[in-house]
Amino acid sequence: MWLMTAFGFFSIIQRKPDDTLLTIRGSARSDLEALRGRYLPSLGDIEEDSETDHKFRARASREAVAQALSRIAMEIDYASFTEKTKELHGSRAARIQGGLWEVLWELRNGQSDNAGERECGNTEHRDIRKTAAERERENTDH
Repeated sequence: MWLMTAFGFFSIIQRKPDDTLLTIRGSARSDLEALRGRYLPSLGDIEEDSETDHKFRARASREAVAQALSRIAMEIDYASFTEKTKELHGSRAARIQGGLWEVLWELRNGQSDNAGERECGNTEHRDIRKTAAERERENTDH
């Protein structure tokens, strides 16, 4: 499962069928540290492996992860995830997140490759369908 929060991005997996612990992976150590500090104090030691797609990982019980996810949901206090990301991590992080939103938008309803070209109706995301290069040009022109 992918989990994108205002404080970090995670991939949560059960590595092997008989594992009793879930593995929480992240690209930034600080994301896992924030998860541990705010929501998942029982998160195990953070391991680092630069040879994997997610450089950092730690393990926790399924029950502890479920309780952490519940607490995360209960603390949502913003109307715009993009704006909250921008507030906490800056414009670059918000643009990267917008690029991910664009890719995920194309998966909606199993539509064809041109799904991202349709108007989504959400004013917050109308310009997100621009390419990353277009967004970068706009930001450097100002």
